[in-house]
Parts: sequence; structure tokens; C-alpha cells
Amino acid sequence: MPVAERVPLPEQHVRLHEAFSTELRTLSGCAVAEKHLTQKAALLGLAEHHGLLARESCFIEFGAGRGRLSYWLAKILPGEGCRFLLIDKAASRHKFENKLKREQADVPDIRRLQVDIQHLCLGKVDLVRAHQGKLVGLCKHLCGEATDFALRCLVETASDASSRAQAFRGVLMATCCHHRCRWDSFVGRPFLESLGLDRMDFELLICLAGWATCTAREARAAAVVNSDHCVPQEPSAAVN
Repeated sequence: MPVAERVPLPEQHVRLHEAFSTELRTLSGCAVAEKHLTQKAALLGLAEHHGLLARESCFIEFGAGRGRLSYWLAKILPGEGCRFLLIDKAASRHKFENKLKREQADVPDIRRLQVDIQHLCLGKVDLVRAHQGKLVGLCKHLCGEATDFALRCLVETASDASSRAQAFRGVLMATCCHHRCRWDSFVGRPFLESLGLDRMDFELLICLAGWATCTAREARAAAVVNSDHCVPQEPSAAVN
């Protein structure tokens, strides 16, 4: 029987974006904050590699939270005519666009929409309709079926002949919480059905998906024990 090969984490084989170098050195040893910053650096390293970090783009961040991903994008692309649309169904405190305004004189057009993604029609958003450049959809840790809602939102917008929002440059999404996906909203249903899989099989798959993170809590507990500082009281605050 062949030995199973362990797939490395993306941040271990993807070039991290150089804009994060100083901050990563500062956070070295701060387990939770360093992990999430490394993930952002890996995502934007991928985005740069695939040509998504281009001037005059409109970046649409789904599940934006406090807006850290867009914050770093704005720092990477200053004065490049980019726009940012941050989408989240929950209100956030300590938004990072406010931090950006304190740090930069030339702040890009950044707007927020507090809406559930499943009810969002991007083609009717003024910022998107007015933008003449390419659109880029992205997210970090978009939970469960929210990823399906976001993908469907982008596809429906791109197929809307009456919308200016057809010019997509690309999409980059880091998902999470696969156990919270639902058969009724899952965009991959046709593929699974072509393999003879049904709703019951899907429910089994999303249960098995959780096995990949079974040791995450144990690893974090060990990090807390081995660290004298820097572990935040609310780890989720470092996510988005």
C-alpha cells in the first residue's frame, strides 16, 4: 500500500508577498497573529503571481470583517486608481480602512456593504457600476456556504448583459468551515451528481472535512503554553 503524502500548507510552498516582511518579523513568535498574517501574505503572493494585483482594479472582498486583506492591498497598490468594496453581513469595530486613513495621505475609494451575500447583486452596486477597470473577487476564511453564495454572486453578475460588471480579472478565495456547507446551496452539486453522489453522501463528506482540523485546538493550546506573550485573548480578531 502506498504511503499517503502529506500536502504542505499553502503558505509553505507559495511565495509570501514581500510587503509583509517587516510585519512578519515584528510578529515572530506571536502564534495566532503570525499565522493569520502569513496566510494573508500567501494569498496576496498568489494573487500577484497570477496577475490579479493590477492598477485600476476594483477589489471585492467578501466576508471582509475588519478589512485587513483590503488594507494590505491598498498599501501594496497606492495611487494606482484601485477601488475597494468590503462586504460583510455583520458590523465591525476598529475597521482597518480607518487605520489606512491615518497612515496614508492618498487613500483609495473604499466602501462597505452590510448585507448577506446570498442577497447581493453586485451589478446594482454604484461603486461596481461606475468602475471602468477590471473586477477581482477575493476573500479569506469565507465560512461554509458563504463561499457558494459569493461564487454564485460573481457568476450571475458576470452573466448580466445589462451590467458593466462583466470584466472580471479573476477570483481568489480561501475557504473555511466546510462542515457548514449545505447541499441546497453548494455550487459543486452537478459535479458530485455526475459521480453518482447524492445529499446523503454530501452530508458524510462535510463531516469528514472537519477531520483535517481536529488537531488545530491542540496545536493552539501548545502554542499558548510555549509563548510568554502575543497570543490575543480573542483569536478571531486576527482573522479578517
